[in-house]
Amino acid sequence: MEMVSSVAVDPSRAIYLLQRGAKADPVIVADREGRILRSWGKGLYKIPHSIRVDPEGNIWTVDAASSMVYKFTRDGKKLLAIDVGGLPSAPRSEFCGTTDIAFTPGGRILISDGYANARILEYNTAGKRVREWGTPGTGPGQFHLPHGIAIDRDGIVYVADRENGRIQRFSLEGRYIGEWGDLGKTFSLKITPGGDLWIGTQPRNVPNGSEGWIVKVDLAGICSDDLEIQIDESSLRIRGCRRDTFFKEGFSYQQMEITYSRFEKTIQFPCSIEEASLAHDYRDGFLIVTLHCR
Repeated sequence: MEMVSSVAVDPSRAIYLLQRGAKADPVIVADREGRILRSWGKGLYKIPHSIRVDPEGNIWTVDAASSMVYKFTRDGKKLLAIDVGGLPSAPRSEFCGTTDIAFTPGGRILISDGYANARILEYNTAGKRVREWGTPGTGPGQFHLPHGIAIDRDGIVYVADRENGRIQRFSLEGRYIGEWGDLGKTFSLKITPGGDLWIGTQPRNVPNGSEGWIVKVDLAGICSDDLEIQIDESSLRIRGCRRDTFFKEGFSYQQMEITYSRFEKTIQFPCSIEEASLAHDYRDGFLIVTLHCR
C-alpha cells in the first residue's frame, strides 16, 4: 500500500482506505486493529481521490483523472458507474477531473469537479445528471479548485474552494449563503453523525503537501436551529440564541480566543481567590471553570 488519498468508516466501524499504490487493490477495508478484511478495485482507477459512505452504507469512490464515480456494496460489488465527463482534450496535469462526493437528505448526490472545471454537479439515485452550478473565479459561487464537499443535517452544502482559500456555503439548490475565508487552504471536509464539521487545511502561503491542520469548526453554545442570517441591502444581520441551561446566577462569561499553539488568558477578580477550590469542565464549545469560595 502506498499513498492513502482518502479514508471513510461504515456503520459497522469498518475502515475504508483509498490508496494509489500499484501493487495492492485501490480500496482496502480494515478493522479498527488494522487487520485487512477485504479489498477490490484494481484496474478501475487512474488517480483514486475520494471515498465516502452514503446513509445506506454503500461505498462511493471518485477518480481525479478519469472523472469516474463508482458505487459499491460494502463487499465491493459494483452497483453504479457515473461518467461525469468534461475532461480537457489536452490536460496540463493527470489531475484533471472530479474530486469528491456528498449525499443530500433526499437521496441525490453532489459531485465536486475541480481540477479542470469549477463546478458542482447534482445526480439522482439512478446516476442521471439533474443540474450543475459554479464557474471559475473568486466571487460568490465561483471556484478555483473545489476540492471537497459535504452536506450537514440542515441541508447546508459546504465546498472547500481550495485555491481561493475559503469554504463556501450553499443551499441544496446551489444558492450562495456565505463563506469562511480565515481557515486556510482547505483540502477536505467531514460532517460527523453528531453534526460536527471537521476540515483538513493548511496555511495559504506554503506549498501544497506541507504540514497541515485538522480543525473542528463550531459556534460555541449555538444550535443551527437557533441561528438566523439575513442580507439587508449593505448589511449582514446575524441573530441567534444561546440556550445555556447549565449557567446559573453567579456565572460570568469571558471571551477567549485560542490559537493553534500555546495560549494564556488572565482574568482579574475584585477580591482574593487564593483559598477557593477549583473545578473545570468542557461542554458544547465552552470551558466552564467553577470556583467555590470557602
